[in-house]
Amino acid sequence: MSTNLRRIQKIKGGSYIVSLPSDWVRDNGLDVTREVEVFESSGIIKIRPKKDFNSERVIEYTDEETAEYLISVYYMQGMTKISLQSKDVISRDVKDRIKMLQLELPGLNLKEETFNSLIFEVDEEILKVQDSFFDFSNKALSILKDVTKVIETPREDMKQDLTSRCLALNSDYYKLIRSIALTVQRDDKYKLDVPIKDIILYAVASRDLGRFITHTRLLIGNIKQEDMKLRDEILLLINTMENIINMFKTEDINMAPRIRRNAHEILENIKSSSESNKELERMTGYALALMDDAVHKAVHI
Repeated sequence: MSTNLRRIQKIKGGSYIVSLPSDWVRDNGLDVTREVEVFESSGIIKIRPKKDFNSERVIEYTDEETAEYLISVYYMQGMTKISLQSKDVISRDVKDRIKMLQLELPGLNLKEETFNSLIFEVDEEILKVQDSFFDFSNKALSILKDVTKVIETPREDMKQDLTSRCLALNSDYYKLIRSIALTVQRDDKYKLDVPIKDIILYAVASRDLGRFITHTRLLIGNIKQEDMKLRDEILLLINTMENIINMFKTEDINMAPRIRRNAHEILENIKSSSESNKELERMTGYALALMDDAVHKAVHI
């Protein structure tokens, strides 16, 4: 259906009306007896056929890995009730490991348990996407800054602390992706705090930042005394990430050439094929992906 202009009319009582395109009414199987939902989203009035949302999912248990994977997926895509059911008894060890997901997925709570089932419910609280993305980014940057201290003094307790902080950031990632999914799918219920185009790019950037954090954690685990020479490259990567975060805020794409030069310098300075160097190379690649996300966010019609 092409865009067309329609005149707003005022009726008795002070309300305003506008006619609906007949093609749209027919295509959606509507008539004068049906109701439509009318709501505002990002300053736009939206009209759609009345819709019942299904926010519950049932998983038929086949194996532990698939069950954990699907629970995580349904959580991130906004389900409020997730049931795991089996035709046979689920072993105590398996159930205990699956219940550990409550520590990873914020708001996931076990509500009922039987011999062959687990039923989880999820709190409906969601995050403001833009604010949460910057909070997520700053935590990742803080970890990266502390990596330089571990390189200077590669103590096991410091490495364990940073590894724990990286794993904790996974929870922030899951909650952020859930908030994005709910905000986009239920814009009638949750107010968009940024334009829909930016929501999409924040989702892509959150994925790239999540992978950056994963490789940061792997880098931390591989740091050895002889990796002292990596410190300069990490400092350059910190500067690069600071510029990328700033670009997301200011939408100044003139920063892109400098960011690319920094990234290329890091990659050129990585000489050996040690595990820590490989992880730094991957982190730099995801930093470039984040820069690309920021550039795309800055371009508007």
